[in-house]
Amino acid sequence: MQKLVVFIMLFAFLQAKSYIISPLLPPTQEVLSTAKSSCDTSCMHDLFNKKLYLSFLSYYKGTSDVALKANFKVASSYLDSFVYHEDTLSDKVLRIALLMPQKLIGRYSVSTPDVVMSYLVSRGIDFNFKVFNSSDESPENLIKAYDDLKAQNYDYVIAILTQSGVKALVQNVNVDRLVYVPTVNINQIDFSVPKKMVFGGIDYSAQIKLISNFAKDSSLIAYNDDSYIGMILANTLAKDDKSIIYQDTITSKLAANYKQSLEDQEAILDNSMVVFNTSAIKSGLIIPQISTLNITPKYFLSTQINYNPVLLTLTQPEDVQNLLVVNAIGQTNDALMEYTSLLSGDLKYDWVNYATDIGVEMFLDLQVNNLDKFFSEPIKHNQVIYNNRFFKPKGYYFAPNTTN
Repeated sequence: MQKLVVFIMLFAFLQAKSYIISPLLPPTQEVLSTAKSSCDTSCMHDLFNKKLYLSFLSYYKGTSDVALKANFKVASSYLDSFVYHEDTLSDKVLRIALLMPQKLIGRYSVSTPDVVMSYLVSRGIDFNFKVFNSSDESPENLIKAYDDLKAQNYDYVIAILTQSGVKALVQNVNVDRLVYVPTVNINQIDFSVPKKMVFGGIDYSAQIKLISNFAKDSSLIAYNDDSYIGMILANTLAKDDKSIIYQDTITSKLAANYKQSLEDQEAILDNSMVVFNTSAIKSGLIIPQISTLNITPKYFLSTQINYNPVLLTLTQPEDVQNLLVVNAIGQTNDALMEYTSLLSGDLKYDWVNYATDIGVEMFLDLQVNNLDKFFSEPIKHNQVIYNNRFFKPKGYYFAPNTTN
């Protein structure tokens, strides 16, 4: 008889939602499946579609069916906390806290918990995962969030922070457990960080260096975004490459109607290399306008900022046939990618999601001997090391460039 255990919480968490897969803990309320017949995959899908979540969970035993695993995550999320056990890689519960300033990180406040959950559930392990919302990166809120997760005995922490947030955390908290920051590269840090802090951000400086080496001896034109990351890329390129003959900062309004400015630049654009430090949307607006001119730049070049299929939906194939984008995202487990996409996550084009799961795997690897890893990126000197490569458009997606 399948036993479903629902852990009744005695108080409501205002800042966090908890998903727990662990050995049974009292107090509990037991909901028993009294049906004499079994329930196969089709039956469980039917129960879920009818929103009979308790019945669905009472039959769920763990499965290789990706859709059912996604349904399990959704069904269990309707309970404040769900306790479940199945055969696991480790005899120790993996306890992960997600620390995030919800007001600052936008869509990642929604996608990151699902990305973490998709990895954990796909592994079929016992885990305790909880979100701690610091709201912002103020020292007092970060201290409170860290103290809360510490008091609740979470072993590992994923912190979705900016460079300023990392500084506020390390200067105000004794970091006494392993903290992984997927959003910052260690090269962005100009202050001392504890040994227990690991970084997973991509290295934009290395990507700019790859572009500069490719474009050596050619005249460069740089279109820069007016965003924070756009300015970082612009400054990095200016320091790394002295061949820039023209650059401009592109606002959203300017990007939509940039043709007049391009006509004034026509002579220098011809046979030059154009570097886009602009968002995929802005780049996707400017490139077709360049294509209307009677000139042809050698290449359009960009970093991770334009490794986004949105750019390809805004352009025609002939507009971007000489586009090369540097990408650090590698290959991972196909089933994990499929399962993550079912939960509206993206491991193919979203580098923050990809980097986040590398951190989850790092934690799991510490508890499991000879783990069959989903990710191949090594971690050296407290930083994930990515393989930066040029990719080019192929229809409406990007593929590795093999000609250069």
